[in-house]
Amino acid sequence: MLMFAFRRMLASIPVLIGITLILFIMLNVVPGDPIALMMKEHASPEVIARVREQMHLDDPLVSRYLSFLWNAVQGDLGNSIKLNRPVTDLILKAFPNTLVLAVSAALVSWVVGIPAGILSAVRRDSFVDRFFMGFSLLGVSMPIFWSALVGIPEPEARLDAYPHQLSGGLRQRAMIAMGLICEPKLLIADEPTTALDVTTQAQILRLMRELRDRVGTSIILITHDLGIIAEMCEEVNVMYAGQIVEQADVFDLFERPSHPYTRGLLASIPRATEPRMGRKMPSIPGMVPNLARLPPGCRFNPRCGEALPVCRQQAPDMASIGDAHVARCWLHAGPDALPPGDRT
Repeated sequence: MLMFAFRRMLASIPVLIGITLILFIMLNVVPGDPIALMMKEHASPEVIARVREQMHLDDPLVSRYLSFLWNAVQGDLGNSIKLNRPVTDLILKAFPNTLVLAVSAALVSWVVGIPAGILSAVRRDSFVDRFFMGFSLLGVSMPIFWSALVGIPEPEARLDAYPHQLSGGLRQRAMIAMGLICEPKLLIADEPTTALDVTTQAQILRLMRELRDRVGTSIILITHDLGIIAEMCEEVNVMYAGQIVEQADVFDLFERPSHPYTRGLLASIPRATEPRMGRKMPSIPGMVPNLARLPPGCRFNPRCGEALPVCRQQAPDMASIGDAHVARCWLHAGPDALPPGDRT
């Protein structure tokens, strides 16, 4: 957490200096006396003089800017996080003439957001991308920023909500926001769509794809849903009894499943094009073995309809099927790797 706060502070320094300088200049180029403009008919000379003294408006510009910058730093790293309030609110409280600040901040955010999105898509995780992300962090506290990024509506109101007050989809989004708040390079999502309806599943998967592209985070997806694998993944590792039994890119795996367990999984998927009236659904016989008492040889051999005698005696190594496609199976080991009695 300390490292994250330190990195956030470093990323925010150039943004903080730039945006406070822009706002400070805009505040000081307003024609006329800003105190008189704010107070209108109540602006007696004595009151104006007292307010100018309290706000240090007669101090040198450099001194006033450094004070302005210090207030912004305190607001971002202190009050903003504790109170979950935007820095702009804190500035508005200190400077009643806030219309200029609010409009200018919104304008700068809108103008900066367009090239930020383009640059982050072209050159992700570059200095420019970190710069613009730091700019975004200045505007809101971290919980609100990530809650909004994962699509939680009204994130300020949701921060204090209990889990039972959120829908399944919002709870899932909150978990994703918690996983992303430290800006990880790798996000491990274990069954991210379990117990969600199909519509919410699609929303969560779309959100994860968007976050992968926008934030630059790699994702390891752990799931039993082969449809999700086909939609989301680029590389697939098929595991059985705690061991990887097949590795391939997603297209090759679905076109050429090579391990008997992988073929059994794919065969058990119901298909609308195949009539099943009066026929049993295909399934893999048997049960997953106890990891404390694994069978000798290949871990899948008691359930495999293609097992050879060697499968019950010796565990196979990974055998190459093609480019970047391997399977842990004696059927693909080649005749030279098999004992003489199993060669055909």
